[in-house]
Amino acid sequence: MPSNAYADPAKIIKEVAHIVKPPRRMSVTQCAEDYRVLNIPGGYSGPYRVNVTPYMQDPQNDLASREYTEMVLVGPAQCGKTAALLLNWFCYNVVISPSDYMIVQATENRAEDFSRKDISRLLRFSAEVKSQQTGSANDDNMYEKVFKAGNIVSIAWPTVSHLAGKSIPRVALTDYDRMPSDIGGDGEPFDLARKRTETFDTLAMCLAESSPSGTVDPDWHPSSPHEAPPVPGILSLYNRGDRRRYYVKCPHCGDYFIPDFNTFHWVNRDPKTTHLQCPHTHCHGLIDPSQKTAVTASGVWLAEGQQIDSHGVISGEKTRPGNIASFLIPCGVAAFQTWKSIVKKYLDAYEHFEKTGNQDALKTTTNVDQGDAYRPKRLGDDSTAESLQNRKQNSLMQGIVPHDCRFLTTSIDVQKNSFVVQVHGWGPNLTSWIIDRYTIDGIDPATYQRDWENLYDVFDKTYPTADNSRLMGSIITTCDANGRPGVTDRAYNFWRSAALQGYKRRFILTQGHSNPNKPNIEIIYPDNGKRKNRSGKITADARGQIPVLHINTTLVKNTVSANLRIESMGPGYVNIPGWLPESWFSEMTAEYYDDNKGRWVKSSQKAANEAFDLCAYNYASILHIKAHLIDWDNPQPSWAQSGNPTNIVRKRRRKKNTIPH
Repeated sequence: MPSNAYADPAKIIKEVAHIVKPPRRMSVTQCAEDYRVLNIPGGYSGPYRVNVTPYMQDPQNDLASREYTEMVLVGPAQCGKTAALLLNWFCYNVVISPSDYMIVQATENRAEDFSRKDISRLLRFSAEVKSQQTGSANDDNMYEKVFKAGNIVSIAWPTVSHLAGKSIPRVALTDYDRMPSDIGGDGEPFDLARKRTETFDTLAMCLAESSPSGTVDPDWHPSSPHEAPPVPGILSLYNRGDRRRYYVKCPHCGDYFIPDFNTFHWVNRDPKTTHLQCPHTHCHGLIDPSQKTAVTASGVWLAEGQQIDSHGVISGEKTRPGNIASFLIPCGVAAFQTWKSIVKKYLDAYEHFEKTGNQDALKTTTNVDQGDAYRPKRLGDDSTAESLQNRKQNSLMQGIVPHDCRFLTTSIDVQKNSFVVQVHGWGPNLTSWIIDRYTIDGIDPATYQRDWENLYDVFDKTYPTADNSRLMGSIITTCDANGRPGVTDRAYNFWRSAALQGYKRRFILTQGHSNPNKPNIEIIYPDNGKRKNRSGKITADARGQIPVLHINTTLVKNTVSANLRIESMGPGYVNIPGWLPESWFSEMTAEYYDDNKGRWVKSSQKAANEAFDLCAYNYASILHIKAHLIDWDNPQPSWAQSGNPTNIVRKRRRKKNTIPH
């Protein structure tokens, strides 16, 4: 700078005025609309306008409020969180109320990227903000921008040195749920950042914003209307505040509602049919995507304890007063993603879950695109005993094979004093029916080998078709080989006997496991050579000659659960007959998926779950015989064809049993 740069006293006064002038009375929104210019490559270029994201007006204005010293905002992706909070607040802290300001990104790489792209564009295209820089190269580097008023904007990432250093009045933590939950053993990032601002009293503001990343217990229910799931991270911080939710006005009935994912409506898994649906029972009106902008603009933020009537009159008092303003944006108003795209991502993830049992994609789209905590899929939530009973078809008769059924499978569960048998029928695209369910009582499978001979009658049992034109028997029967000590040994012995009797192709033993690294099913050949267990007793004798269908019960039950949630006839739909007793429905909902354990567990140890187990074993049979790979336009093998006589199973003449009792 030349030595005579400030020879003129007027220039000196003009330059130092930035340091001594008081903050202007202007909101963060007005500052952004007056001074911020956007230039998005391939997108919008021009002045910032809050009407694009009207739900951001209250949060960004409260950043400058003396009433609050902390703010938490939760929202889905593509809702304008970064632009409205971090960058508009940047403008305000430079132009209107000069103050030190630190932006904390989740990682160092993100901090560098944010500085290179977002901050650089802001300074390049927003002339008034740019004019406040000192002009010195030393005052403009990657992680620090110095301005004429002496205030510094720094870009950082969560480390002890950044979050536990000197005091700073204004701090913003972005993408909070992707940060470490503990910084160097000193605590959560938000609590450390908040400590840095405390010195400045009501001039302080600590902001955290993010989409959530947590998983909520399926049994959790909110204790108040605006409570968020109690999971670590941004949702936990939201619950500390006044808990504001964004309500929009239904264009049909005039009442207000929260447009979250629960209000999305679509038909036949087609995202192109997506609408919002008013949740009020007196309305249920469908809102077209073309109305999204108007509906979003009608919205209003309500804190816990407040209500709004159809005239827009707000009543009630905040039940959680304090210095923390907290906001949760529903995905239905996210400005930069369409309703159709949100639903498509969900349906794609759900299809992946149905095929693989893996819930990772569902969790991601729930957290990021819907802005909500993920509830692990479990039968007890989505297909309760009551909802399954509501689907009962009284026209389906026990032991009668429906017209569209192509083949049968049977599964047997071994209990203390009984065999529980369940027969499934399968049609095109693996539509299924429960054909029969019965129990063989008065036996002791762990003690008496002869009791296993009751299963020959199960193998040979046939069922008439609905038109009474033929009899059908199961093409495959599976039987659980786990149970009390002695069951596995008796099961292996019986398999040898059944193989000699000619049932080798139609009968296979099963064993379940929940190893996440194993496939849905695989054939194993146990070889234990009469090993002894810890108590010194001989274990089941198998030397590699007995095939056992090893079932990943977690993955298979995931598929069964998903199929039971299908509500209309189509691929995978389960037809539920009216003759099933109430106990069957209780057994179907006796387990839930425990996300922490990564497997299905009983809701209580005494709960009976035979029906759910047998549904899983029957579906494992489908995988074993590769029926899930059938091309139903040209079905092969012959037993998958309509009316094929090979589906008739004739009783076999049994040979003398050579297996000792």
